[in-house]
Amino acid sequence: MVELVTHWDQSSTDPEMRKHSQMQAAHLEVDGKRVRKDSMRGLVYQREEEQDGSESGTGYAKSIAPPKKKAKNWAVKVEKDKKELKELEKKADQKHEDIMYRILGLTEEIQEQSTYHSHDALLECEVCEEELVLILEALRKDKEI
Repeated sequence: MVELVTHWDQSSTDPEMRKHSQMQAAHLEVDGKRVRKDSMRGLVYQREEEQDGSESGTGYAKSIAPPKKKAKNWAVKVEKDKKELKELEKKADQKHEDIMYRILGLTEEIQEQSTYHSHDALLECEVCEEELVLILEALRKDKEI
């Protein structure tokens, strides 16, 4: 953030804007230092509490209690996830069955169409054969054969 303000400061041509951006950069730098100090104080305070807690039995029990609560929450979450997984597996199995039935239906339809097509082709061949027989008979009558 400070780099952005500094860059803006350097790229600005207006002297008032430069002064304003320099002030903002200074404020940001001070704020950053303050935040770092506060976070360091918080870490020191937290370490002191942990050390005090490890020395006395009550502090140790306090630090153990939240994980147990989290463990219960995790157990509930795992249970919930297992139920969701079972539901997803059921849905996937149902989709698989539906797809298999559709494939079987399409296979039967293709077989029926090929049967009808082959039957139609057979009928056409019979018609052609009959026409050829008639042509041959006509040619015999004309004694060309």
